[in-house]
Amino acid sequence: MIIQKDCNIGDKTTWHVDVMAQYYVQIHNFDDLQSLIKSPEYLSCDKRYVIGSGANTLFASAYYDGIVIEICTKGFEKIREDKDYEYWQVNAGEDWTHLVEWLVLQNNLGGLENLANIPGKVGSSPIQNIAAYGRAFEDVCHEVEIIDLNTTRSSHYNVSECQFTYRGSLFKQMLIDTKRGIIVWSVVLKLVKPSKHTIEAEYFSNYESLQSELQHLGASKPTIKDIFYAVVALRKKKLPDISQVGSNGSLFVNPIVSGDKLRSLIQRFPHLQYYPSDKMKYVPTESMQLTTDAMYKVAAGHIFDEIGWKGKRVGQVGTWQNHALVLCNYGTSDPKDILKVITMMQDDFESATGIRLTPEINIVY
Repeated sequence: MIIQKDCNIGDKTTWHVDVMAQYYVQIHNFDDLQSLIKSPEYLSCDKRYVIGSGANTLFASAYYDGIVIEICTKGFEKIREDKDYEYWQVNAGEDWTHLVEWLVLQNNLGGLENLANIPGKVGSSPIQNIAAYGRAFEDVCHEVEIIDLNTTRSSHYNVSECQFTYRGSLFKQMLIDTKRGIIVWSVVLKLVKPSKHTIEAEYFSNYESLQSELQHLGASKPTIKDIFYAVVALRKKKLPDISQVGSNGSLFVNPIVSGDKLRSLIQRFPHLQYYPSDKMKYVPTESMQLTTDAMYKVAAGHIFDEIGWKGKRVGQVGTWQNHALVLCNYGTSDPKDILKVITMMQDDFESATGIRLTPEINIVY
């Protein structure tokens, strides 16, 4: 384990900006972690930030006066199986995209296909409860192991204890509520055996844009591999290539509003997309009946389209041409330029709707 001082970590996030950290270290195993928390560098820092691949992190300034800890733990294995499922333990430093591709395409295991091509490491997936095309991490989670950075003691949480919500979890709240810090060390995934694929694939392909892409690919009765390829194609169409354009993907959490508030939004935005707030599953808008006491998730990207943010640029920062909820860095090296545009977007959205959006990304001060 080597702790680097005044280290340029600009390449440790996907924003392509210049950031210097007071200290930076990579953790490859448990011995590294134990050595780290006893080190004078670690003990001298009031600010500590744990990073995976930086696909959901924006440092707010060009210098971070603390220690940045990158989790690089590797390894995964099948730990047991039953009639319908296989259970795989995966260390937090594994690349999510490569893991999903290997488990779906090479091992024919279902459950992860809708979550294909999401950049990041495995450790961030339960924190954010990553989700796409009608499915979320909670749908495939069996257990999450975390380590307390004060003591290096581990704790295991089964899926019912993780308190998963839309773009959130118990672990995300822990990181907000405490300065002691935690690390997601590993997860156990519950993956569907081929004998159960047909039912699963039919249900979890019921998402409007995904259905269209599957039809385009000629998959009338989609398999999990068809869904995987359709999701990858959709993400490539809608999102920038982060190796070429700095971005964290979707910028804001879609707001959840009451039935009354939704009715008022529809008056201004007649084609607004909305979904039930309690489930990630897609429900066709025409089949839903608005009720006053129900809550609904609203597509913020559609509203940004309507108020002129799709493809808009402010200096060298702007939204992606194919998705107004995706902010991109087109050349600035200063993270403050990105923060400025984030605030502008929040202000404009609030002026149009009365709603102040919450960033989905982690902004680190």
